[in-house]
Amino acid sequence: MIFRLLPPTPPSSAKHSIDCRLEKHSANPQEDFLCDIYSGGQLSKKELYAAIAELQIAGVETVNLTFQELVKISILPAPHFLP
Repeated sequence: MIFRLLPPTPPSSAKHSIDCRLEKHSANPQEDFLCDIYSGGQLSKKELYAAIAELQIAGVETVNLTFQELVKISILPAPHFLP
């Protein structure tokens, strides 16, 4: 009997999504922003993966910082409202 310790990599990873998107729009790359950049030779596939990963991380950090500030605002009263 063979047991898997780790689940297989899900097909919905960012790399898989990018690959599917590039394949889907390969006939007419101008239809899609990522495909247009890739087909124009501006970025290699590896650079495209890295750029998307950086954008995802930046999005998570932005949401996290915004959430933290909203929590602070909701907990601490604003100075001009103090008696």
